[in-house]
Amino acid sequence: MLQLRTSDEVVYTYQRKLQRQIQWDMALRQAMPVLSGLFLYGLTRRLKTYTPFDVMYFAVPYAYVNYGTFMVMQKHLYECGYPAHPLIQQMRTEVINKTCYKYPQIVKNEIEYIHAKLHNFEEEKSDATDSDTIDTKYEREFRTGHVTTDYARLLTKQAGVAVTKSVENEIDSGIEINKRFKIIVDEGEVYLQCIDSFEDVFQISRDVVEHLELTEILDPFIFESHKDIVNALFQVYYDLSQNYLQKCYYDLKDKDERLKQSDLK
Repeated sequence: MLQLRTSDEVVYTYQRKLQRQIQWDMALRQAMPVLSGLFLYGLTRRLKTYTPFDVMYFAVPYAYVNYGTFMVMQKHLYECGYPAHPLIQQMRTEVINKTCYKYPQIVKNEIEYIHAKLHNFEEEKSDATDSDTIDTKYEREFRTGHVTTDYARLLTKQAGVAVTKSVENEIDSGIEINKRFKIIVDEGEVYLQCIDSFEDVFQISRDVVEHLELTEILDPFIFESHKDIVNALFQVYYDLSQNYLQKCYYDLKDKDERLKQSDLK
């Protein structure tokens, strides 16, 4: 996003915002690169005679530590707020799609941010009266899907079913459990409500994860149902992102075009 060439004013303004942010973050973190360069330079001056190229002993660690700092701080740019624009939304969606299994927290954060922006909660709280009742809740029901062989064996053992050849074949192909759960987004907060039992949906005991939040529980690389939950979160994110674009970009763009046409008349 930082290097994207564009003539779109909204994208360019957002790009400049990110560039200013990374420049400011880098400027505040110059102590470590400078100290690293001075340390190596001072060490080499004590161990060898002076040459005109000794400045490289300062420049190399300075550049290396700065590069590492830049790579770390660049990841935090994703936490900056962003305007409603199809190109920006598309690029963020591609990143989330690639990383959501490894970092489920990123999907949750995006859902909460978009829902808050979509309904302007800060403005509504300051302007609202006791009689105001604006329904901003989003909820959608999902189901877990196919269960892998290992968990199918565990379920069969827990049910006390005799493992015949037909049962063994069914286990090897996996089974469908289709346990229901609901994702609710209300006032910029994400909740997961289990319609069926918690253990059936998450494939783990509730007591083990009693004090953990949703994204700390999820491990899609171990539990198949957790993949379904992350996929459900991604679908919620995609739905809300489309609503966000429609309300804050396309509708405003159509309104501006109608105003321009009326002015021409």
